Amino acid sequence: MRNLKKAIAFLILTLFTAVFSSVSASAAYILQLNAESNLSITSQDEVKYIIGFSEGKKVSELLKNFNNFSEIKAYKNNVALGENEIVSTGTLVSCGSDEAYVVIKGDTDGDGSVNATDYLQVKKYFLGTYEMDKVYLLAADTQSDGFIDATDYLQIKGYFLGTYNLYPVEKTYSVTSADESALQITNGGNHIHGETITVTANVIKLGYRFAGWYSGETLLSTSEKYSFTIDKDVVGKVEIADEMKVFDFISTATTCEIIGFKDSSATEVIIPDVVTSIRDNVFKDCENLESVTFGRNVVSIGDHTFENCTGLERVNITDIKSWCSINFKYSYSTPLYYAGNLYFNGELVVDLVIPDDVKSFGVGSFCYCASLESVIIPDGVTHVDDSAFRGCTNLRSVTFGDGVKNIGYYAFGGCTSLANITIPDSVTSIGEGAFYNCRNFVNITIPDSVTSIGKNAFYGCKILESITLPFVGATKDGTSNTHFGYIFGASSYTNNQSYVPSTLKSVIITGKSAIGEWAFYNCSSLANITITNNVTSVGNHAFSGCESIKSVNITNIKSWCGINFGEYDSNPLCYEGNLYINGELVVDLVIPNGLKSIGSYAFDGCTSIKSVTIPKSVTSVGAVAFSDCKNLERVNITDIKSWVNIYFKTLGSNPLYHAENLYLNGELVVDLVIPDGVTYVSGLWCCTSLESVIIPDSVSSIDWSAFRSCTNLKSVIIGDSVKVIDDYAFSGCTSLENITIPDSVTSIGEGAFYNCSKLVNITIPDSVTSIGDKAFCYCTSLANITIPNSVTSIGRNAFYDCTSLANITIPNSVTSIGESAFCGCNNLVSITLPFVGSSSSVISYSPRDSEFSDDQLFGYIFGSRKQSNTSNGTNLVYQGQSSYTDVFSESKYYRVYYIPSSLRTVIITNATGISAYAFYGCDNLTSITINSEAQNNVYSNAFTNCTATVKYN
Repeated sequence: MRNLKKAIAFLILTLFTAVFSSVSASAAYILQLNAESNLSITSQDEVKYIIGFSEGKKVSELLKNFNNFSEIKAYKNNVALGENEIVSTGTLVSCGSDEAYVVIKGDTDGDGSVNATDYLQVKKYFLGTYEMDKVYLLAADTQSDGFIDATDYLQIKGYFLGTYNLYPVEKTYSVTSADESALQITNGGNHIHGETITVTANVIKLGYRFAGWYSGETLLSTSEKYSFTIDKDVVGKVEIADEMKVFDFISTATTCEIIGFKDSSATEVIIPDVVTSIRDNVFKDCENLESVTFGRNVVSIGDHTFENCTGLERVNITDIKSWCSINFKYSYSTPLYYAGNLYFNGELVVDLVIPDDVKSFGVGSFCYCASLESVIIPDGVTHVDDSAFRGCTNLRSVTFGDGVKNIGYYAFGGCTSLANITIPDSVTSIGEGAFYNCRNFVNITIPDSVTSIGKNAFYGCKILESITLPFVGATKDGTSNTHFGYIFGASSYTNNQSYVPSTLKSVIITGKSAIGEWAFYNCSSLANITITNNVTSVGNHAFSGCESIKSVNITNIKSWCGINFGEYDSNPLCYEGNLYINGELVVDLVIPNGLKSIGSYAFDGCTSIKSVTIPKSVTSVGAVAFSDCKNLERVNITDIKSWVNIYFKTLGSNPLYHAENLYLNGELVVDLVIPDGVTYVSGLWCCTSLESVIIPDSVSSIDWSAFRSCTNLKSVIIGDSVKVIDDYAFSGCTSLENITIPDSVTSIGEGAFYNCSKLVNITIPDSVTSIGDKAFCYCTSLANITIPNSVTSIGRNAFYDCTSLANITIPNSVTSIGESAFCGCNNLVSITLPFVGSSSSVISYSPRDSEFSDDQLFGYIFGSRKQSNTSNGTNLVYQGQSSYTDVFSESKYYRVYYIPSSLRTVIITNATGISAYAFYGCDNLTSITINSEAQNNVYSNAFTNCTATVKYN
């Protein structure tokens, strides 16, 4: 109760005394609101009224006018009001037994608002038609003159129509910021005169500090938090921080960029912690600058920022982590370009340990830091950014953590003292120029985790001797730039030799990848190459021009045999190299059991191999797989059936091509019996140990080159089921004297008995329909051959150089004879033919003016060539060919044939005619007998210059 007696200081906004004709003034005790007063509800008997409160305000605003407001409650119609509810006329303010009613001018119905209802009530009261209680009469007396008249209700009307204000205007003052972009004020804005407030200044723009609270030019306080009773306008001001006054800068709440420097003659500059970036050219040409100290928050420095700061001697930092986060745009961005010396808390940085909480480097973080000699990078770092250590010319040691994934563009470029480096397995990419001009590198190992290497990554590594790589070229997938020289700077494989260090002798390829075509082209210094079992293919000419390679190291024979070599010089062994398996020289090569195929060129050129063991699981051997294995002496097998069924793609596919000696279960194969069940025979060519062979009836085909160059083979027994003697099947069997061809054979392939120089007699069974090209070529001992009536064609050069043949008869069944079929049969005396020329259908009534052979002439089957009219060859017969002009040389040429000078008798048995010039110039012949059916079709000059007697039967 005593507290309420202190009350009325704050609420008196309008003083008045209300005297109503119906109410005595002494009956009311009026509490008037005043801004300078605190109110109390005194313990008196009179009814108390609180006036001076305006429409629309909350209970909380009412109660704060009482000095003991925490003890006071507000009610309306006996219901307690919350502090956010609206005060109305008739609201009861209570403190214990002490009470007072609120009066709001114009609110005559107690609803908390002034409207038309209030206007009408007052008007009716004035006219005597309406009654109101005392509290509402006080609200109706808008003039506070103790009377209710027309002015009162007209003022109420004017208020709700917006033309009159019932309440006195409260005097207010403002607290504002002179620069809202730099300074925010807590509890600023407008405040009622006399109100006690506390305001707080918050500087939000980097590079500024709080200057103080001002009234006009008068400084009131420099404290950021300021409490006072407001009676005037107050302004908060900021000013540029002392450490920033030497700079021109722009800033926000989170960034501060230096855009200019005001003292170009300064010898020292300190970059404050608030600075986050420095723009291009800021310190350019500050030649007197000797020292730069960086704050902790710079993240980027523009181009040419420190260009021509030639006097710089030291760069000072206080935090390694923040320094690592700076991105320098280019070389002249970093002050280390000139200073070279980096100081951390006053100590020269020589041996640097990057803190564990650093996750990456900025661009050029330690670029040109000449003081740096060693660096340890923690596991947390995932990216060594572009140029991070570029130009650190004294850097000798780098230790990577296990978290590094990327080594950026020129990250260690120009680290000329760096002699070795261990790249962890976590690294997946090495950027362009990453180790550019690290000229002391001798050995480099790149882990299999790496999938891409940039151009010039190892440019200028001039004394490099060995390198280990997961792949060759730019990327593991081999989609572009697959040449070895790419990582040394070569734009094309043709430039390999110019860029790959001449000191580089050894290359190890470890990853699962393909080596592209021309990959090592002209890498002439390479001496050793290691290809692990992960390499899947080697492109065309991959090692072309690598003549110095003398050793090839592999880790697994099975994998090596599975590599797809595109060409002979795709295999580095092609230069007569020695093969090593896991460091051991391969002399006795053992192909592992279970392997089914040996790839093309697999051991081509391997000079270390002396023997090879091939298991029965092998079914195919690719092109020239064992070609040029010049020191190969023996081939070991365990199963002849499997061996003769192997598909050898070329002569050089078969190791016997050089070894010549075949060993079956340790025994030299001399007399071979091919087991029953074999259906075709192959793969025994060049087996010089072989002297006899028996081929069973199960065999249907003697395949291509099956016994080719078996120079000691003397005896062959062929089973009765063989249908095909394929091309070159017995070619070069120079010891073979006799062979019986069974009646089952239908064709004798090209070169089947080529160069069987001791073969004397051969009978061709009447099952054979064709004799292939060069079938008996160079069978120089062949004296007798019988060609059956089943044969329909004889190929080109079929009996070429069969110099022992004296007589030969071609049956009428033959319809075509190839050019030069009997060329070189120089001892031939007589020949019986079904027709003249290449076939029975070729008859010409005139000579052919052409550079091609005249296949209607007798000499066609003996071979021909062009002969200049300026030189007459020996043993040549000029046969009825008109001269013609070579379109290129304009020389005159004639057709000439190698008709044996020994030949005397010719018998034609089935001709339909004799072409023009057919026997022209055959002056060595003595007798020509022609079947009578041809007599009526003998054309011009058929026998001109032919001395033989011609008769028709």
